[in-house]
Amino acid sequence: KRLSFKYDRYLSVCCTDPSQRYYIQSALSVSDPEKRAQEIQSLLKVPDSFRKIVVTGSRMNHWNDDNGILYMGIEEFLLDDNAITL
Repeated sequence: KRLSFKYDRYLSVCCTDPSQRYYIQSALSVSDPEKRAQEIQSLLKVPDSFRKIVVTGSRMNHWNDDNGILYMGIEEFLLDDNAITL
């Protein structure tokens, strides 16, 4: 799948293909609730329903929060070809 990448001043990266867009935020860790709120603040301001993802530097099982934001570790993000579609 070909993705194009665009950098935004508030988000780490925005990836698009002809029919889909992914907003990706990177964070060293989101284990602290205050840090998690800080990291997703920019994602919550995006006014569309495309996929929003937080990639962390720690190893973790992927999960979705109440806002539909997907959280996953960097290893899964880089090694799993289907990671952004989970």
